[in-house]
Amino acid sequence: MLIEAPVPFAVNIAEAPVEFSGSMGLLIDAALAFGVDLEEQEREDWLMMARAVHIIDQHLDEEKTDIMPHIAAMLAGNSIVGIPESFQDKCRQYMERQSELRRQDIIIKLGRVGTLVDQQAATDSVHELIRIRRLEADLMANLLALPAFDRPDEAQRKTFNDWLVSISHTGYLVDSFKDLKEDYESKSSGVEPTLHTRAVLGGVAAKQTLDTLVKTPKKVFGKIIKVGVKNQILGKKPDFTNPDQLI
Repeated sequence: MLIEAPVPFAVNIAEAPVEFSGSMGLLIDAALAFGVDLEEQEREDWLMMARAVHIIDQHLDEEKTDIMPHIAAMLAGNSIVGIPESFQDKCRQYMERQSELRRQDIIIKLGRVGTLVDQQAATDSVHELIRIRRLEADLMANLLALPAFDRPDEAQRKTFNDWLVSISHTGYLVDSFKDLKEDYESKSSGVEPTLHTRAVLGGVAAKQTLDTLVKTPKKVFGKIIKVGVKNQILGKKPDFTNPDQLI
């Protein structure tokens, strides 16, 4: 069964890995720095999950409607017109490798993305915005977390997963601080970019950044700075405004 494309843009999957402003490379370097014995399949799963979440985020930004019924139908075996079938197959294969409990957890967490986006648009409280963005960061960190139970490098994986939560919070909070005015004007957030809200959000983002750096292996510092410049200053992220954009 074919499902009409719910995405208002062309989804083009690159043959070679796309780093999303270097974020995927940062995850790999950090995992190795923490002593994780990273499997090739885990690297591929990270990229697949990043692409899937990016498609969902872009859809919500463009359409302001829930894409999850389409995603759930795709994972159940249907095909979405407009998203490459090869990518849909990778999503299904990933889900098939997960336990039933993990599969349900992934569906629930992806479904919460739209709810949190709606809550962000509805709130005019900077403190509520911070809470929402932290919840979004937790969702992303959970989706990207490495399995640790009964692994020879279990301790290293747990330490990496803890760091993943911290750096996810940093990324989401810094992103909100940088885009506070833009989000308010586009009605993606109801928080007015006043001096007060900037001070509150900036202070929380700065503290979170310092906390993350304390937990980060020194050999990864350079990569974090590079990714931060590309992501937050240069804005080198795929956004589908170009129909030939590859993700």
